[in-house]
Amino acid sequence: MSKEIKNENETKTTETESEMKVAETETEEVTNSDTSLKVVRVSFVSNGKTYWGYFIKGKIANHDVKVELIPDDAGGYGVLELVYLFSDEAFLNVKTTVSKNSMGRKVSYTNYEVYNIDPNTGKKLKMTVRPARKSDASLLDMIIDYMKK
Repeated sequence: MSKEIKNENETKTTETESEMKVAETETEEVTNSDTSLKVVRVSFVSNGKTYWGYFIKGKIANHDVKVELIPDDAGGYGVLELVYLFSDEAFLNVKTTVSKNSMGRKVSYTNYEVYNIDPNTGKKLKMTVRPARKSDASLLDMIIDYMKK
């Protein structure tokens, strides 16, 4: 649905926000891969308080690397505590989506999900995470690429 914006001298028709979102999210391809990568939870102390960090350790060209992951929002740290309730290790799921935007260009994005299985109920405990820095994103892409070979 379009809406009209009226000024004294002119009338314009614009797309509503929902129409633009529909045009941008025409999904072509979704690749969902459950990697064998483990995300470990490690405690550290800063200013006298104990915090948790979330890392993937891997090898790239015989070099040990470490990728830091963080939740998408500040409230996600509480959810991550639930994911790690039964173990200090969790698994990484990578979901890549390729869509066409409103101009017909392909747009690709990747979502990372850390998950564990509740041993009592068999339910999946999960939280969406992202690499902490661009360098972490590059390292994670390289680790996943090395796993494919």
